[in-house]
Amino acid sequence: MSSGLYQSNTKMLPSDILFDRFTTNIREIKLFDPHHQILLAISGGMDSMVMLDLFHKSPFSYGIAHCNFRLRGKEADKDQQMVERMAKQLGVRFYSNSFDTTAYARKHKLSIQMAARELRYNWLEQIRLDQKYDLIATAHHLDDSIETLLLNICRGTGINGLTGIPARTKQVIRPLLFASRKDIEAYVETKGVEYRVDASNAEEKYLRNKIRHQVIPILQELNPSLKTTLQEFFVNMQATATIYHDAIQQAKNTCVSYEKDGLRIMISPLLTMQHPEVVLFETLKEFGFSPTVCKDIANNLSRQPGKTFFSESHTLLTDRKELIVYPTVRNKPETSLSVYESTRQIQFGNYTLHVEHIDLTTYPITVWPDHETVALLDYDRLFFPLTVRQWKKGDKITPIGMSGSKKISDLLIEKKIPLNKKQSIPVMVSNNHIAWVAGVKSSELFKITQTTNKILKITCVTDTNNNT
Repeated sequence: MSSGLYQSNTKMLPSDILFDRFTTNIREIKLFDPHHQILLAISGGMDSMVMLDLFHKSPFSYGIAHCNFRLRGKEADKDQQMVERMAKQLGVRFYSNSFDTTAYARKHKLSIQMAARELRYNWLEQIRLDQKYDLIATAHHLDDSIETLLLNICRGTGINGLTGIPARTKQVIRPLLFASRKDIEAYVETKGVEYRVDASNAEEKYLRNKIRHQVIPILQELNPSLKTTLQEFFVNMQATATIYHDAIQQAKNTCVSYEKDGLRIMISPLLTMQHPEVVLFETLKEFGFSPTVCKDIANNLSRQPGKTFFSESHTLLTDRKELIVYPTVRNKPETSLSVYESTRQIQFGNYTLHVEHIDLTTYPITVWPDHETVALLDYDRLFFPLTVRQWKKGDKITPIGMSGSKKISDLLIEKKIPLNKKQSIPVMVSNNHIAWVAGVKSSELFKITQTTNKILKITCVTDTNNNT
């Protein structure tokens, strides 16, 4: 992000200078092109109404969108009416929507503030796409950025949380970040901009309002130039964050390979890094892994493989040489399924088993498929119904061609099957004997011979989209 975002000083700006800085700042940081269509998010409060006035006096093309969250009764309706009236006076396109924010928050287990934010941005993005706008503009300013910094510090944050509110996030721009609240108040006073007051902004039950009305005044007593200092701090932290992310990317290039819906991280280069937990977090946060879990993963790098870590959406397995991240399987198989003589297909987790009966007395076959995904079992040696279940610790099979038994866990290691695939492999059981490890090996006890008259053929198909 360009340092031009925070180029004004925090002294009260005359209104004409505010407009000049508004257009100059957009140009200097290349916030958008003059031909872009901008959708303005206008609440009716002071900040957004000043943004509207600045856009109206500029050569930019824009429309107005207003959200009524139905949290303030008639006052919220009056906000909407004023914004709609202003849109008509200016002759610009107007869009509005009304939300049952309380019900949405309850349904999705969100705070009212988070519910309103989610509803707002989802709707604005839909309008942007439907009506062919290029960008959405919100009226966040310097004081908002300072409050966000302090909120992040209170809650705990990494380097990204110290850089302030960005001037652009995907298709959302914030063209007023250069201006302080005093700059905006001075503009309103000079230009007579109409706006409405949201009384909830003074309620100190909200953490942001406590920071605004209690914490920042104390900090300004300690440093009267607090806002100028933090402007400079944001610029420095943005530069630091750029260097940091470049270093993280270089580290990721040495050990991370991305796959569909997941990734693999080589352990060996990770162990040479000074802070592997930082690299792990910056790599795994997009998959929902917390800093605490990433520290646990880092502490486990030199230990016995096979440990599993979870986020809400993904699973991480520590293998011998790498960490494997893949989506957590949601369609978990039943404890067991039965295969009757009449069964022709079963779905077990991400495995589809196709079952055929082949009568050799009617259709003699001399050439058989030789592939691990196909099991050929002597029908007359089987006891129905067969059982399909996930293999478990201690399971053994007598592999075809052998006289003794072998643990399935050892068999899977010999086959070098990745840990993330091992866990979901099913077995087919006949009278307490494992006849087939799906896609891996059949049993000597049920192999076809010269005396076999009927064959049970099972073909295994896996859903590779689920990494099984």
